[in-house]
Parts: sequence; structure tokens; C-alpha cells
Amino acid sequence: MFLIDILEVRKKLSESNESWVNSVDRRLDNLELRVSTLENILSQPAKMKKRVPSPKGPSQAIWTLINDHFLDTPKLVNEIQSELNRRSYYYSVQTIDSALRRMTRNDVLTRIGKKGQWKYVLKK
Repeated sequence: MFLIDILEVRKKLSESNESWVNSVDRRLDNLELRVSTLENILSQPAKMKKRVPSPKGPSQAIWTLINDHFLDTPKLVNEIQSELNRRSYYYSVQTIDSALRRMTRNDVLTRIGKKGQWKYVLKK
């Protein structure tokens, strides 16, 4: 009787060990696959974002818009900021507005509209 119990316990341990080993094998296979995927991703050259040479300040950025005829028609400050952002030149509305006012004082641009809704255009 005792010998039969020992054999049954051994059989159950063997079965449970086998299932545990299978579980560990499955997890190891999964981890190997994940590591392999990450290695493939890391081995590929990084995609660099095209770098746009930065103008030396907001006034020069606005000059690029003038040279590209963007300010041939009246534009709001927000429209100018959006275009600069699209070209990867990031300035606050206040910074752009200050540069536009300076360019207006220097007779490069003129502004049309009413207070708070000024549109800037190249002076002809």
C-alpha cells in the first residue's frame, strides 16, 4: 500500500513538473521572440527628421515668408504663426507680433484692420 502511494505521488510530481517545464518553455520561447523583434528594430538605422536650418530669430523667419511671397496678401498673426510652424520655425504669437510690429515701423510691412485683428501685408 505504501509503495503504491509513493508511486502515485511520484507520478503526480512528474506530471506537475512536466507541465511546469512546458510552461517555462513557452514563456522562454515568447521572450526569445520578443528579444529578437527588439534586436531587429534596434539594428535598423534611425530615421532622422529632416533638419531645417534655423533663421537667426523671428524677423529672419518672417523674411523667408516674404521671399516666398506668403505676405503678398494680408495675413493674421495666427496665420503667419501657422505657416512658420509648418516650416518648423516655432515662435510664440507674442514674439511674432513684436517682429511684425518692428517690420511695420521699418516700412517693410503695413497692417490693415482694426485693433486686435490686424492683418500684415508686404508694403508695395
